[in-house]
Amino acid sequence: MMPKELISKKDNIIIYYVFGSPMLALLGFVLYTIFFGPGSEELMMRDELSADFKGRVDSMYFDQRNHNGKYAVLNSGQLYPIYRNWERNIEVGD
Repeated sequence: MMPKELISKKDNIIIYYVFGSPMLALLGFVLYTIFFGPGSEELMMRDELSADFKGRVDSMYFDQRNHNGKYAVLNSGQLYPIYRNWERNIEVGD
């Protein structure tokens, strides 16, 4: 490494800019994601929403053998588990 006296102020500014800019951008991205990004519950709901199913809800029931989990029976015969945070959004006929 060269002694500091051999590096000009202009070179120092360029070096700080080249290495500091990506670090500041990364720090800004992380802080933005923490404060303004989607929360873990919203991410889980997006993931659950992306599940593909086709049909109309004919009925719903609680399965006592599966820790009283709620299930929707679709008109296509498919059983679809309803997660607790979605229960208030799904009704018969949806």
